[in-house]
Amino acid sequence: MTTWNSCIKSNKDNLVSINCVVAVCKDAFGHAIGQGGMIIPILAGRANEYCKTFVRELVETQAVAQNPECIYSVNKKNGSQMRIQYKGSDDTGFIRRGGSLAWRFFNPGNLRRSDLQCTRLDTDPSGTFAVFDSYETGRLALRTLLRGNMYSNLTIEQAIAKYAPPTENNTINYINNVKNTLKQHRSNIDTVKLHELSDSELVVLMDTIERIEGWTMTGEVMPLN
Repeated sequence: MTTWNSCIKSNKDNLVSINCVVAVCKDAFGHAIGQGGMIIPILAGRANEYCKTFVRELVETQAVAQNPECIYSVNKKNGSQMRIQYKGSDDTGFIRRGGSLAWRFFNPGNLRRSDLQCTRLDTDPSGTFAVFDSYETGRLALRTLLRGNMYSNLTIEQAIAKYAPPTENNTINYINNVKNTLKQHRSNIDTVKLHELSDSELVVLMDTIERIEGWTMTGEVMPLN
């Protein structure tokens, strides 16, 4: 019997083979019938057609909650979080393959959600992240968050502890990394609140966050076929 695991190609993209998953679906039909399972009779004779439709919707469906203001709809190509497809209304666009999650998602701060996001995509095992349609939008989302009410009255240490909690990060190293960079520009690094940072100092903070979050780990940009 064809198994789901056999449908995951052993390559760095972890791509799902559509034809293989169709075979899994058809085998499931056959197994259910052989075991006297409850299969709607009309579907039993149309297993191939039904399974192809089911699998294509499973693998190729666009992410939910697309932002109509974004210039691209966003999806995982063939279900792979290593290939993110950006498709315009004229069916042109590109795929960002490999690199870091921050780079593939145009999300330099690895934000979980934002009012500026195009959508959110699940990743394994890290959970769901916002996806933007350009670096500039992702950068603006990070700036908006840090200047917003949730962070503006926090110290550097408090802000990073909230932004990168210990359940997901090495928070102490994260804090020290940010402080060591910012103290070259400001002496009261332990007490300064985020709203007290100048625009240029905020840029330094954002640049440091981007570096730690892996924005510079770039991959390959491919045109849509």
